[in-house]
Amino acid sequence: MPPAAAAVRASKRTRRDRVVLTLASTTTLQVLRGHVYQALGVHPGNAQFYLGSRRLQGSPDETLASMRIFPGSCLKVVDTGEHAADDLASLIPASAHTSKKEEGAGFGGTVLASS
Repeated sequence: MPPAAAAVRASKRTRRDRVVLTLASTTTLQVLRGHVYQALGVHPGNAQFYLGSRRLQGSPDETLASMRIFPGSCLKVVDTGEHAADDLASLIPASAHTSKKEEGAGFGGTVLASS
C-alpha cells in the first residue's frame, strides 16, 4: 500500500445522504423544508438546519437571503424524529379543517338536494 493512500482517512458516515438543491435567495424556510422532504424524506416538522455550527431558526416566511445563506452554502439537515415521515396530516393547520356546520351542508341549496 502506498504511503499516501494510508494517510487518507474518510468517515463512511459523513456525506452519505448528500443532495444538491438549487434554490433562489427568495426561497422561504417553509419551501426549503418541502424540498428537503422531497429529496431526503425528512418530515418538514423534523428538519433542523445548520450552517456550519449555527442552527438556523426563523419564521416559515423568512427567506434564505435574510438568514444569510449565500450561493454555494452547505446546509446540514438533522432529523429530530418527532413526526413519522409519512405523517402529513400534521402539516395541515387547524384553521384549514372544515367546521361541523360546513361539513354537514352537503348539496344544500342545489338541485341535487331537492326531492
